[in-house]
Parts: sequence; C-alpha cells; structure tokens
Amino acid sequence: MDTPKDRTSRTINQYEQIASAYAQNIADRAPQKELEKFISQIPSGGKILDVGSAAGRDTRIFYDKGFDVCGIDLSQELIAIARRQNPGIDFFFADVRQLPFSDNIFDGIWSNAVFEHLDKIEMVQSLDEWKRVLKKGGLLYLRTKMGSGSIKISDELSQGQEREFTLLSEEELKKMIQDSGLNLSESYQTKDETRDLTWINTFSKK
Repeated sequence: MDTPKDRTSRTINQYEQIASAYAQNIADRAPQKELEKFISQIPSGGKILDVGSAAGRDTRIFYDKGFDVCGIDLSQELIAIARRQNPGIDFFFADVRQLPFSDNIFDGIWSNAVFEHLDKIEMVQSLDEWKRVLKKGGLLYLRTKMGSGSIKISDELSQGQEREFTLLSEEELKKMIQDSGLNLSESYQTKDETRDLTWINTFSKK
C-alpha cells in the first residue's frame, strides 16, 4: 500500500533528477503581484521563511529587498543550486511538515507551489507547524493548485517525470486554514497563463 512517505520519497527523487532544468524553467515564473502584496505587509528587515524554496528564486527577491530570509527544501540538488547562486542567503535541508525552528520567530512565511505535494493530513500538520513558528500577527502566503483529488501530471516543468499533486477547492483550503487557527484575510484564484491550471492564493495572519 502506498504511503505518504513513499510519495514524498518519489517526489524528492524526481526533483533531484530534474533540479537544474527545473530551476531554469521556473526562473521567470515568480508571482509578482503576490510577492509585492506579501512584501508590503512585512516589517522592514523582517524575518521571512520561504518553505519549499527550490533554487531560491523567491528567496532572493526577499533578500534583495532587505529582509532577513532563509529557505528550506527537501531536494539536496535544488538546495545546492540555491546556495551556489545566492551566496549570503541561508538555505537548509528541512521538511515543511516539521520545521527546525523555534516558536514565534518569523514575521512571514512564503509558501509558493509546495503545498500540493502533500496529502491532506500532511497539509494540516504543515499549517500547524507554520503557525507555530510565526510571530503573533505574522503573515502566511500560501499558493496551491486548484482542483479535486490526487493527480499525476507530466508537463514542461517535469522533464518527462510524472509529478504527483493533491488538488484542493478554494473552500477546502480556506477551511483548512481557518481550522488551524490562522485568520484568513484574503483568498482568490489566478489563472496560470503558461499552463492549464488555476492557483488558489491565500493570505492569513496568526
């Protein structure tokens, strides 16, 4: 029987194999509107955690804006690329479901296109962890793929690999966030112009 651990191992192995091409292919796909909205709500020089930071694209944007930012990922290859391309930024090999950080230390958490790699139980666990490390009043941005059920997709970012995703409706995601005790302040959908998919974007505060 397939377990969440099996799925996580497959996902990590896939990103290890496609890391270099993946980093190049997502380099110009940052969600600019959401980045600006997030940055506008974080104190100057505030501490940000980029969960599922991949090769550090978004992490670098926060760093260049003067924030105290670090990134985490479970792909050793992507972490290696991030460190090589972004000297001066801390990147850690760490799990979004079990963070190696103390309580109440981040002003913001940026979660862009990583939540869908988890199953629903793990999503709940992750939200609890993210809430734990956020300061009171801290901001969470969470962006994930919209839909229903679990699917396997091979697209231009996958380099022939079949990546697995858990899709959520907007209402499902909103309920998860609210059940975690975070205060949802905004939720909306955006169409991905490069692929046939829709993102759910949420902003929540502790």
